[in-house]
Amino acid sequence: MFGLSPTRFLTPVFALALVGACLPSAHARGRHPSRNKSHHGAGTTYCTFYRDRHGRTASNLAPRGSWVLLSRGGTSMRVKITDTGCNHFDLTPGQFRRFASLSTGVVHGVTWRVLPRK
Repeated sequence: MFGLSPTRFLTPVFALALVGACLPSAHARGRHPSRNKSHHGAGTTYCTFYRDRHGRTASNLAPRGSWVLLSRGGTSMRVKITDTGCNHFDLTPGQFRRFASLSTGVVHGVTWRVLPRK
Protein backbone atom coordinates (compact mmCIF):
# COMPACT_ATOMS: atom_id res chain seq x y z
CA MET A 1 0.00 0.00 0.00
CA PHE A 2 1.27 3.50 -0.84
CA GLY A 3 4.28 1.95 -2.57
CA LEU A 4 5.99 0.97 0.70
CA SER A 5 7.11 -2.55 1.37
CA PRO A 6 6.57 -4.09 4.87
CA THR A 7 10.15 -5.37 4.81
CA ARG A 8 11.39 -1.81 4.53
CA PHE A 9 9.86 -1.12 7.97
CA LEU A 10 10.53 -4.47 9.61
CA THR A 11 14.24 -4.62 8.89
CA PRO A 12 15.28 -1.62 11.07
CA VAL A 13 12.80 -2.57 13.79
CA PHE A 14 14.02 -6.18 13.80
CA ALA A 15 17.63 -5.01 13.92
CA LEU A 16 16.94 -2.78 16.95
CA ALA A 17 15.06 -5.57 18.72
CA LEU A 18 17.89 -8.00 18.02
CA VAL A 19 20.53 -5.60 19.36
CA GLY A 20 18.43 -4.92 22.46
CA ALA A 21 17.98 -8.64 23.09
CA CYS A 22 21.73 -9.28 22.81
CA LEU A 23 22.76 -6.60 25.31
CA PRO A 24 22.79 -7.83 28.90
CA SER A 25 20.54 -5.90 31.21
CA ALA A 26 21.58 -4.72 34.64
CA HIS A 27 19.48 -7.51 36.15
CA ALA A 28 21.22 -10.14 34.01
CA ARG A 29 24.60 -8.90 35.27
CA GLY A 30 23.45 -9.39 38.86
CA ARG A 31 23.10 -5.69 39.66
CA HIS A 32 19.99 -3.66 40.09
CA PRO A 33 20.35 -0.34 38.25
CA SER A 34 19.39 1.75 41.28
CA ARG A 35 22.26 0.33 43.35
CA ASN A 36 24.72 2.49 41.44
CA LYS A 37 22.95 5.78 42.13
CA SER A 38 24.66 8.28 44.39
CA HIS A 39 21.99 8.44 47.08
CA HIS A 40 22.84 4.87 48.11
CA GLY A 41 26.50 5.77 48.75
CA ALA A 42 27.84 2.31 47.78
CA GLY A 43 27.70 -0.26 45.04
CA THR A 44 29.59 -2.12 42.32
CA THR A 45 30.55 -0.49 39.06
CA TYR A 46 33.46 -0.19 36.64
CA CYS A 47 36.33 2.24 36.17
CA THR A 48 37.93 3.85 33.16
CA PHE A 49 40.69 6.42 32.94
CA TYR A 50 41.19 9.63 31.08
CA ARG A 51 44.06 11.99 30.71
CA ASP A 52 43.03 15.23 32.32
CA ARG A 53 45.68 17.87 32.84
CA HIS A 54 44.10 18.79 36.17
CA GLY A 55 44.11 15.22 37.55
CA ARG A 56 40.37 15.04 38.14
CA THR A 57 38.44 11.99 39.24
CA ALA A 58 34.92 12.11 37.80
CA SER A 59 31.67 10.35 38.69
CA ASN A 60 27.98 11.04 39.21
CA LEU A 61 27.76 8.18 41.72
CA ALA A 62 29.02 10.26 44.63
CA PRO A 63 28.72 13.98 45.36
CA ARG A 64 31.51 16.21 44.14
CA GLY A 65 34.00 16.86 46.93
CA SER A 66 33.35 13.54 48.68
CA TRP A 67 35.97 10.87 49.32
CA VAL A 68 35.23 7.40 47.99
CA LEU A 69 36.89 4.07 48.77
CA LEU A 70 37.34 1.98 45.60
CA SER A 71 38.23 -1.71 45.96
CA ARG A 72 38.96 -4.55 43.59
CA GLY A 73 40.86 -7.81 44.03
CA GLY A 74 42.52 -6.93 47.34
CA THR A 75 43.54 -3.45 46.20
CA SER A 76 41.83 -0.40 47.67
CA MET A 77 42.34 3.31 47.26
CA ARG A 78 40.73 6.52 48.40
CA VAL A 79 39.85 9.03 45.71
CA LYS A 80 38.29 12.47 45.90
CA ILE A 81 35.49 13.16 43.43
CA THR A 82 36.40 16.45 41.79
CA ASP A 83 34.26 16.35 38.65
CA THR A 84 30.95 14.93 37.42
CA GLY A 85 29.89 13.35 34.19
CA CYS A 86 29.43 9.57 34.25
CA ASN A 87 27.76 6.67 36.08
CA HIS A 88 31.07 4.96 36.77
CA PHE A 89 34.44 6.27 37.93
CA ASP A 90 36.79 8.04 35.52
CA LEU A 91 40.18 7.83 37.18
CA THR A 92 43.49 9.46 36.46
CA PRO A 93 46.00 7.13 34.75
CA GLY A 94 47.96 6.81 38.01
CA GLN A 95 44.87 5.78 39.94
CA PHE A 96 43.78 3.34 37.23
CA ARG A 97 47.21 1.63 37.24
CA ARG A 98 46.55 0.56 40.85
CA PHE A 99 43.87 -1.81 39.47
CA ALA A 100 45.24 -2.73 36.01
CA SER A 101 47.50 -1.63 33.18
CA LEU A 102 46.27 1.25 31.03
CA SER A 103 46.00 -1.10 28.03
CA THR A 104 43.11 -2.83 29.84
CA GLY A 105 40.99 0.29 29.33
CA VAL A 106 38.07 -0.75 31.57
CA VAL A 107 38.13 -2.49 34.95
CA HIS A 108 34.88 -4.20 36.00
CA GLY A 109 33.81 -5.38 39.44
CA VAL A 110 34.99 -2.36 41.40
CA THR A 111 33.15 -1.89 44.69
CA TRP A 112 32.80 1.60 46.07
CA ARG A 113 31.46 3.43 49.08
CA VAL A 114 31.38 7.04 50.11
CA LEU A 115 33.54 7.65 53.15
CA PRO A 116 32.06 9.60 56.06
CA ARG A 117 33.08 13.22 56.44
CA LYS A 118 35.35 13.96 59.37
